Amino acid sequence: MSRHLTCAAVLLGVAAAVVSCGRGPIESKLDLSPAAARGRDLFLNKSTPRCSTCHMLRDAGAGKMIGPNLDTHPLDHAKVLRALKQGVGAMPTQSGILSDQEMSDIATYVVEAAGK
Repeated sequence: MSRHLTCAAVLLGVAAAVVSCGRGPIESKLDLSPAAARGRDLFLNKSTPRCSTCHMLRDAGAGKMIGPNLDTHPLDHAKVLRALKQGVGAMPTQSGILSDQEMSDIATYVVEAAGK
């Protein structure tokens, strides 16, 4: 009987670890503009690949370091929008995946959230 309890405890521990690792993005604590709020959702859910797959951005709960750290990289709206439209380095273009408005909303979000 104790063997079954031990197995159950191990499985419960593994399940808890999996759930905690996959909690996903945190809620934004920033007072975002409507465009930035839309951009946050796109940053996390619609871009292909997801922006959060490669970039670090604290507000989005994104902690990857494949691409530039958006919290410390000097950015402005035009620079982010150009990277989204044209791609840069290993980052693919989002043209044909996202509309111009969606790319602008992501750029607005990144500029409003970076470093905060």
